[in-house]
Amino acid sequence: RILVVPAYPHYSGTTTASVCDAVYDWAASTRNIPELRFVQRYHDDAPYIAALAARIRAHWAVHGQPDQLV
Repeated sequence: RILVVPAYPHYSGTTTASVCDAVYDWAASTRNIPELRFVQRYHDDAPYIAALAARIRAHWAVHGQPDQLV
């Protein structure tokens, strides 16, 4: 099984679709095609947003917030 997660938080034919096209091109040349799954949207997933917020807070704890920098 292969889970494909294009690293774009939105759909665009020039970005997300190009990833899908590349995966399908690879699969077309493979004898034993695995199960393929594509994540289409993740930008509004609550755990994803929470993980980003936690990373930002951790960065601010070490480096300060932008409005606090001199």
